[in-house]
Amino acid sequence: MSFLESIWQDIRFAVRGLCKSPAFTLVAIGSLALGIGANTAIFSFVHAILLKHLPVPDASRLVSISQVRNGQEAVAIFKMTSIESLATRNTVFDGLFGTFQTAASVVTGDSPQWVNPVRTCAGLAGDTA
Repeated sequence: MSFLESIWQDIRFAVRGLCKSPAFTLVAIGSLALGIGANTAIFSFVHAILLKHLPVPDASRLVSISQVRNGQEAVAIFKMTSIESLATRNTVFDGLFGTFQTAASVVTGDSPQWVNPVRTCAGLAGDTA
């Protein structure tokens, strides 16, 4: 008996066994579907967050700047005037941009909702495209 004949015989035996117990077959197929779906979702998340390169040329040259106060790094505490000052005195970077997150109330219908809009300023110096 050849290798392929042996595999074909095993497949027929497995299918006959699965047809004899449909409840087990449904649980097995459901478990496989759930496992494959969860694996795909987790990989898609990891790929989008950690593995995918940024859609900019030469992404390894991107730099993030933050301020340190009392030994603690504080994120997003630059004022617009600080970013403009950095842009005018810049001799190192090709360009600068900043983001600012604020809080606002938006009224839709009868109820107001709090949102956190993010404002950006780009093109302060150099070519940021």
